[in-house]
Amino acid sequence: MMAVLTGGQVRDQRESLRKQGWLNMLAEAHRQAAEDIEKTILPLQEVSYAARVVIEGAWGAAFHWIAFGCETKHQNHQESHARLGTFLRRQGEGTVAEWWES
Repeated sequence: MMAVLTGGQVRDQRESLRKQGWLNMLAEAHRQAAEDIEKTILPLQEVSYAARVVIEGAWGAAFHWIAFGCETKHQNHQESHARLGTFLRRQGEGTVAEWWES
């Protein structure tokens, strides 16, 4: 994604996307996904056999909120939950990493 040019200049595809307004759309898509999941699982909380779906949905919404926050604050996010805690710590988000892992 990133290439280092001579003179220490860095060309980043994300910067190009950000200038075009597309990067904000990426963060917006994660926000919308989190809200959609939350709205979907809310009425299911009263249904005993849907407990697993509610838990998985809450977990998925949390992942999208983390992606939204990282994309908004750091212009970078991880597409997978694998090693998410490590990624968050590298971004300086140790508290969020602890929440995710607990």
